Amino acid sequence: MHNFLRVGRASFLKSSAAGLSLALAVFFCPSSVAVQLENDAEVSSSTACLNEYAKLQEAYHNINGKITVVSSDGSGLAPYLLVHARRGNDTYSFWEHLNGEIRGYALRNGQGFDFNQVRQAVDELNWHPTLIWDRLLDKRTSFKDYVCVFTGRARLAGHKVSLLRLAPQDGLRYGYLIAKDDDTSLPVEISVLEPQGGIVAKLLALQIQHVDEMQFPVQEELFSRFVSATQSGDSVDKQAVWPILTIPKPFELIASGKMPGTGAVPDFLEFSDGLSSFRVYRAAKTSVLYPALNNGTITVLRKPAADFEYAVVGEVPLRLAELVLSKIPPAR
Repeated sequence: MHNFLRVGRASFLKSSAAGLSLALAVFFCPSSVAVQLENDAEVSSSTACLNEYAKLQEAYHNINGKITVVSSDGSGLAPYLLVHARRGNDTYSFWEHLNGEIRGYALRNGQGFDFNQVRQAVDELNWHPTLIWDRLLDKRTSFKDYVCVFTGRARLAGHKVSLLRLAPQDGLRYGYLIAKDDDTSLPVEISVLEPQGGIVAKLLALQIQHVDEMQFPVQEELFSRFVSATQSGDSVDKQAVWPILTIPKPFELIASGKMPGTGAVPDFLEFSDGLSSFRVYRAAKTSVLYPALNNGTITVLRKPAADFEYAVVGEVPLRLAELVLSKIPPAR
C-alpha cells in the first residue's frame, strides 16, 4: 500500500509539474506561439485518432467470420447476418435480413448487387441502412474534410471500447461515432449523428464468430456481371451540373442519366463525397407535393421551380438537401 501511494504521489507530482510547465510556457510566450502550440496539439490528437481508426479498418479488412448486426433508427429494429471474408487482396461482404424474406446484398471491394432468394432474383445495388458500415470500415474510403476526434473510452455490450468520432468540418453532413473494441480493434457499434449532434441511427454488432475456412455464399461471376455494368462514372461530364443547384464542395458528380418509370421519365444527377451520396431528380411538376420526408438517414426534399420539379434523395441531412435547392425560391 505504501509503495502504491509513493508511486501514485510521484506520478501525480510529475504530471502536475509537466502541466504547470506547459501552462507557464503558454502564459509567458507570445500569442502566436500559444496558438501554434494549440494547433500542434490538435494535429497530434487527430493523427492519434486516425491511427486508431486505421487499426479498426485493418482488423475488419482481415476478418473471416460471421457477425450478427442490429440496425436501429426511428422506424424500429432490424437484425442482419453479415458474412465477411478476405481472399487475397479482395474483401467480400454478404448481408442477409433475418426477418421476413431471405434477401439482402453482396459486395466485393465495395461494389455489388441486391439479391432475393425467395424470388430467385438479383438486381443492381440499392440503398441499405447497413451500407454505411461497409463504407466506414473500407480501407479504400476517403474521408473528405472530416476530422477524427478521440472522445474517450467506455464499456459497451460487454466490451471495453475506444470512441472515435468523425466530424464533418462543413456542419452539413452526418457525423459518425465508432466504438472500437480495445482488444480486437473490431467495430462494436456505429452511430450516425446529425449536424446538431443527435443520433439518427445505430448499428450494433451483437456477436462475432471467427471462421478460418469459409465458403462465401455468392458466385464470383455475379460480381463481375454487376460491377462491369456500373463502372461508367469515368465518362460523366463533371461540368454538367444544372445551374440551379448548389453543390457543397466535398461532393462531386459521379453519375447522370434517366430513371425509367410511369409517365414522364425524370433526369437525375448523382453526387458523392466518397462516403455518402445523393441524387437530384428533375421531372415535370406535379399537383401533389410533400416538401420533406425522412426515413432513418435518408432524406427526400422536393421543390418546384418555374419549369420543373426538383427532388433531392439520399443519405444526407435535411440541412444539406435544403442548401442544394436553395436557389429555387419558396413556392407561393
